[in-house]
Amino acid sequence: MFERDSLAGHPEVEHPLVLTHPATGARSLLLGSMVISGITTLAEKESRALLDELLEHTTSAPYVYSHRWKQGDLVVWDNLAALHTASPCDSSRHRRLLYRAAVR
Repeated sequence: MFERDSLAGHPEVEHPLVLTHPATGARSLLLGSMVISGITTLAEKESRALLDELLEHTTSAPYVYSHRWKQGDLVVWDNLAALHTASPCDSSRHRRLLYRAAVR
């Protein structure tokens, strides 16, 4: 599990909230409650409210794909265009084996 303490010793950096995909030109939002601490141009309360609203909208039913895993499945996504997270796994009954490949 992600621990915010694992970032100790690493400086905070600023990134744009709106990203432009280098290949497609499509625009997307950089969101993620584990790594985004705020919007620098807004007061903390306004920043948190806007980020919460954006995350709630982007994770609502019309925009979510949940994969029902079965043996042999392979799922591929574009890290620059998808907000993703691991789903729970019953490790007492199933072995979870993941490989990560990066394509340039």
